[in-house]
Amino acid sequence: MSTVTLRWIGDLDQDKREQAGCVSSSSDQYRPKKIELKPGQKEIRIGRINTKIPPDYPIESCINSRMISRNHATIERSAKGGSILYDHSMNGTYVNYTRVLGGVTLKHGDIVCFGHLNGANLKPGEPVALFYSDLKYRVELSESPTKENVTGTAKKRKSYPAQPGSTVSSTQRSDNEDDSIGSSDSESAETKRPKSNTTSSASRTANRQKFKKPASSNRHKVEEDDGDSNDDLDDNSNSKRLSSWRFENY
Repeated sequence: MSTVTLRWIGDLDQDKREQAGCVSSSSDQYRPKKIELKPGQKEIRIGRINTKIPPDYPIESCINSRMISRNHATIERSAKGGSILYDHSMNGTYVNYTRVLGGVTLKHGDIVCFGHLNGANLKPGEPVALFYSDLKYRVELSESPTKENVTGTAKKRKSYPAQPGSTVSSTQRSDNEDDSIGSSDSESAETKRPKSNTTSSASRTANRQKFKKPASSNRHKVEEDDGDSNDDLDDNSNSKRLSSWRFENY
């Protein structure tokens, strides 16, 4: 079901004649910027304000207050879903600068004017020259979404959490991988540092134990002891020789 909107495009201020100044001096109260037949509405009434038949949209021209009738026009919803404008006035309602005869089905972009200065002398269905008006509107038609379309769109947008054993989407997987990569990098950087230090120190200790240098002091001590013992042997032999020589010569 479509929404029918008549959007105000009054251009009477462009008229060079005397009545052009009446737009600025009059109130916008009776020049609604938007006249609308909404979905669910069957009819709207447009006319001069009155208590007998109150209109849904009261309008009044600043050119002449009597140019608009109390029940000037109605817009009704047709059986096929379109919208039809009916004229009930003395001075006429004009669609695309032709006085409405009976009813006219509104189309997107149509120009609608309420009232005409010479409307009493114009016959229904008679075209008129382009004229300025303070009650000029452009028709806008917009389709309202159906319940089926709204439900289908909601179902498409609705997301469900992944169940155990279900396949995770590539977007979720990439997001999780990004998060895990960031955390694992920081954790690995922290765990690798002490591990490398421990490994290097352990390897250095093992190398030291493996290639341990023999104690030189013990070797020197053994050699010195051997030297001392040799010296003792030499001294003893010399003393024995000397004593034997002395004994022989004596």
